[in-house]
Amino acid sequence: RIHEFDKVELLAYATPDQAAEVHADILERAESAMADLGLVYRILDLCAGDLGASSARTFDIEVYAPGADQWLEVSSVSWFSDYQARRANVRYRPEGQKG
Repeated sequence: RIHEFDKVELLAYATPDQAAEVHADILERAESAMADLGLVYRILDLCAGDLGASSARTFDIEVYAPGADQWLEVSSVSWFSDYQARRANVRYRPEGQKG
């Protein structure tokens, strides 16, 4: 990439059963921030060809900048499935199961 910017990253660990709900919650919070600020925004559900190698699903949030007459990406909300857990050798065992 040619551009550089500062950013804040949020990370949530979740069980496989909770993951979709947690991802949706983080997206709702990001969208709420845009709405609370009164910004004109849109949410893009990226297709598989636009995802990074580690992401299972990503939503980009873009804000319209009328002075530049363009949409600017201000946030991405990604679900990495078990990619990060496998890379960090983090394991999960449901309560009551041996393993």
